[in-house]
Amino acid sequence: MGSPIANQTTPVTSAQKSAFWPRIVPWFVAMASLIVGWLAVGGRTFQLHVPAFYSGDGLFTLTLIKRLIENPWVFQSQALGYPFGASLYDYPIPDSGSLLFLKVI
Repeated sequence: MGSPIANQTTPVTSAQKSAFWPRIVPWFVAMASLIVGWLAVGGRTFQLHVPAFYSGDGLFTLTLIKRLIENPWVFQSQALGYPFGASLYDYPIPDSGSLLFLKVI
């Protein structure tokens, strides 16, 4: 006489085996890309208080964020362009949604 548990088990079919790989491979690729990205930005030596890019568009974005913190919005600032202040009405700023999110938080 066999045990009742042994009689209730069913063998794994090839369809069940093939359904396993499409589920596990994307997770493996995602984890591998996160690890590679983490290592690419510096791994353990990456510091959030130090800008990652301090030239080109990165410097302009840092300026926008500083203006957003100190002023009601990014277009007018008395801290830049002494003695009359600076205005950015003539510069295209396509990322207003992200700046609004930063202003809210």
